[in-house]
Amino acid sequence: MNQNIDLLMQERLEPVSRISIGFIIFALLANAFLPVFALTLLSGIYIMYFLFANRFVVPRDLAKYLPIPLLLLLIGIAGSAGHDIYDVLKDVWYFFNPVITLCAGYLAMNRIKRIEPVLKAFVVGGTLLSLLHLVLVLSDISFLVSASVDELHHKNVTGFLLSAISLSLVLIAKKGGIELFQNRYKKAFINLIILVNAAAVFLSFVRTFWLSFIILFLFGTGLFLRKKLRWLLILGGIIAAFQVFILIAPKDQLNSATMLGKIVNSFDEVVITDYYAKADIQRHWRGYESYMAIQTYLSGSVLNLIFGHGFGKLVDLKITMLLGSEKMQYIPILHNGYMYLLVKTGLAGLMLYILYLAKFASVGLYYAKRADNYRILSGNMIVALSAVLIVNTFGAAGMFNKSMFFPLMLLLGCLLSYARIRIVELDEGGII
Repeated sequence: MNQNIDLLMQERLEPVSRISIGFIIFALLANAFLPVFALTLLSGIYIMYFLFANRFVVPRDLAKYLPIPLLLLLIGIAGSAGHDIYDVLKDVWYFFNPVITLCAGYLAMNRIKRIEPVLKAFVVGGTLLSLLHLVLVLSDISFLVSASVDELHHKNVTGFLLSAISLSLVLIAKKGGIELFQNRYKKAFINLIILVNAAAVFLSFVRTFWLSFIILFLFGTGLFLRKKLRWLLILGGIIAAFQVFILIAPKDQLNSATMLGKIVNSFDEVVITDYYAKADIQRHWRGYESYMAIQTYLSGSVLNLIFGHGFGKLVDLKITMLLGSEKMQYIPILHNGYMYLLVKTGLAGLMLYILYLAKFASVGLYYAKRADNYRILSGNMIVALSAVLIVNTFGAAGMFNKSMFFPLMLLLGCLLSYARIRIVELDEGGII
């Protein structure tokens, strides 16, 4: 039934907008090479193009995703008096950037109106970056074998989140019966894409990418949503087996310089407490900076507790640390995005952000219940992307990360737009 509907719809749908697809592919690849501010500018230019091309007619449904980000901006700006203007503008950009990316993805899909070209763009873009990463990694096998995880990260041999997104999309589309490629060798081609992206994700040695792929696959295929108890039992078994492995593993393999050590210490290093020794601070850096963020948050008035200290407020670490290539005592952004929100926008902002992510998830669940493969895929992926943001806001700043989650926010915007277009076309016979 769905296939017959799709054949009828393809005759009614507008032709694929080459400019919009070109924007998506270029933006995804540019994310690996251009400065992060250039991506914001690129998204802004595309939005302006859309407005002129559409005679300033904007999809009404997009408006429901804007009030909460605008409220967060207003709360942050309202409390920014007395702070350094550069730090204020930096925070405005941190909050503004993901919204611009989401809107650009939403509007691009509004012109494209078909999901296959967009998913293909993400898969192809991710595969190209995966190939680049594999070339960089395999060009120096001796370094790969002998280097610690920290050395690999220092050399920027860390891969791209888009590889994990690409891998999950091709697997989810395959499971959902959606054909992204139509050539006669498509089966071998898809298997090659899976192999390349899987290798790139594994050889990234980045826990965020591994975790993101697992979440995207489990939620994107609907496996976790349909069989919660079964997957919870499997997850519990994996955790139990991992704990046994930790007990019997050689101690020299559990230090923080190894990948196994990084995984073992993943929860330990984000525990929020006051560390005194500098070695402990370095080992538990994310937990320490979150602890200092809480101290900064609690140092204010009742008004600050509710609405935060405003944009431009810096977290005092009480010590000077080498962060990147610069020694810093006062930091503007944190690994823990929830603590970052608490400092800048208070309890009100934190609750609004959680509500925002919950809104995405609820929209995804609504679409996932529809009797149509394309809407089910879109809904499941929206839930999956929301879950990735919820989890990764703890350790990688979530949508406030300058560049890592750019492809995720772009895809989220595309899927929110497509799911709405699809449901209107099938249920109401019109297009937004």
